[in-house]
Parts: sequence; structure tokens; C-alpha cells
Amino acid sequence: MKKTLLGSLLALALVAGACGDSNSNDDDDGATGTTTAGQSGGDFAVPTTGCPADASTKLAAGAPIKLGISLPQSGQLAAFDAIRQGMNISIKKVNDAGGVDGHKIELIAKDDAYEAARTVVNLTEMIDKDKIFASVGIIGTPNVAATRQKHEQTCTPQLNVNTGFPAWGDPKNHPWTTGGLLAYNTEALIWADYIKEQKPGAKVAQLIFNNDFGKAYQETFTDAAKKNGLEIVETRLH
Repeated sequence: MKKTLLGSLLALALVAGACGDSNSNDDDDGATGTTTAGQSGGDFAVPTTGCPADASTKLAAGAPIKLGISLPQSGQLAAFDAIRQGMNISIKKVNDAGGVDGHKIELIAKDDAYEAARTVVNLTEMIDKDKIFASVGIIGTPNVAATRQKHEQTCTPQLNVNTGFPAWGDPKNHPWTTGGLLAYNTEALIWADYIKEQKPGAKVAQLIFNNDFGKAYQETFTDAAKKNGLEIVETRLH
């Protein structure tokens, strides 16, 4: 894979609408067995020695960089489709400016209605048939968990997932997946600190989603509340 291309895509996944460095070289890192992404925040090396043979193939001149996103476009959480719409606006801006290293960006989006099983089907098709370079912004903790292995087996970056589950910040064991939101346990610590500051000794009731999403908050906040002198008077799962 090309280090300038991957670095630029990491920036794109932030939906910042920024182009890659047009003065960068398109050198392949295949000989080193690692992929280096970006220079602005320091080097980030991902082992690629176990990747499939086609995972490090350079893009042909002028070929589009295909990105995939699976998210709810129907059902009760269809409002999340606004993320896809916003990404299309940013991608158009990048493409109008010449693309990334001379390649235009193509976003392939599929509806999963927030169902993990459908996310698996969508991403399998995107990786195996559509030949996406990376997925970006997948929504939902179970959805990301269900597709992480496929990304790792095919060395397909799973960039800036739209879930703050703490497990996504694990570059040592799962370097192909990067989180895109503030970790839920970090949010819980901020809440506890804020409540302590604004309402010292406050009594707190918790309404928790009965899944990994909710438990990530609950476990951290319960511990932080105790340390901050807050009393949890009731907890209900829903």
C-alpha cells in the first residue's frame, strides 16, 4: 500500500474534506512489511506481512479509491443516513480539487438498518466484489465487532468507526480498526467530574442500554461516581 494514500484517507475519514499532499511520493512499502500512515501525528506502522497478495496492489493510474460505508438508511435509526450525505459533500469537494494523489474518491454505501448481520453481508460484498480500499464510519458497536475480523483477514482498513466502544482503540492487537468517536468510558469520566463540580454529593439515577454500548458507560461511571462522592440511587436497564 502507498503511505501517502493511506495517510490521506485517514484524514478523509475524519470528514475534514482535506486533500492529500500533492507533492508526496507514491512509494510502495511492500518491501518493509509495514504500512506507514501519515506524518503529521507521527508514524503509525501496520504489519502487512500476513496480508493477501492483492492487498498491497497499487491503484492503476486514474482508478478511483473506493470507500465503503454500511449504516442505517431505513428503520428507526435512519436519521444516521445524514452521515453518508455529509461524507458525499466532503468527497465531492475533494474530487473537485483533483482527488487524492490523482485518484477520485468513490463512496459505496449500503443500508443495514442497524442490524449487525446485514452489516456483515454488506461489508463482505464491498470487500470481495466491490474491492473497496477501506470502510469508513461504520455505525454501531455490534456492527463493527461483527465485521472487524473480515477487515483483518483481508487487510482492509476499518477507519474511524462511528462508535466509541473502548475496544476500538487497540492498535497492538487490532491495528486495522480505528475509532472515530470519543471513547464511552472517557465520556463517563467527564460526566462524573462535571457532576461533582456542579452538584457535589449529588444523587444520580442511571438509565442504561442493556448492551455493550450501555455497559461501557455504566461500569466506568459507577466507579467514578464512588470516587467522586456521588450516590447512585437507582439503575435501570432498557
